[in-house]
Amino acid sequence: MPSLRRFALCLLLALCSSLSAAESATADAPDFALPLLLQDGTTGDDVALSDYQGQVIYLDFWASWCAPCRKSLPWANSLYQSLKVQGFVVLAVNLDEEASMASDFLQQIPLDFPVLFDATGRVSSSYQLVGMPTSFIIDRQGRLRAVHTGFNPKSAGEVEDAIRTILAEPVDPL
Repeated sequence: MPSLRRFALCLLLALCSSLSAAESATADAPDFALPLLLQDGTTGDDVALSDYQGQVIYLDFWASWCAPCRKSLPWANSLYQSLKVQGFVVLAVNLDEEASMASDFLQQIPLDFPVLFDATGRVSSSYQLVGMPTSFIIDRQGRLRAVHTGFNPKSAGEVEDAIRTILAEPVDPL
């Protein structure tokens, strides 16, 4: 049954991929804390979304079985490398059933940004995911600014433009 569910989810992703404004530019991103996924497949200390307050965050939900994730994560890694000096961070939230599945994936596709492990699906539920991968752009004030479901290299430029626009916005004093 899990294979059928994964197939249905992948099919849904193939049919819908969009970048849209979040419901409200003032909607706060739900805060969370999840364990850091270590290279050996174990988990480390918790990392909270609020630890990155003041930075523009690309929050990406993914799984090892997600075919589009094999392209989206290297793209996000490249984007992170080019924009991190401007206050940009990528947080990848893995939704595999076991951390070892994610670790095996990351041996093939290493990433330079934090990868977190959501074993229970609690955080993905709070973000109301409808497919994989799903990413959220969160501004420096912690507001949801855009959501993108699926990954299409042809529209990756639109996502990058949205991130660059938010990075260029004046920083609100706290």
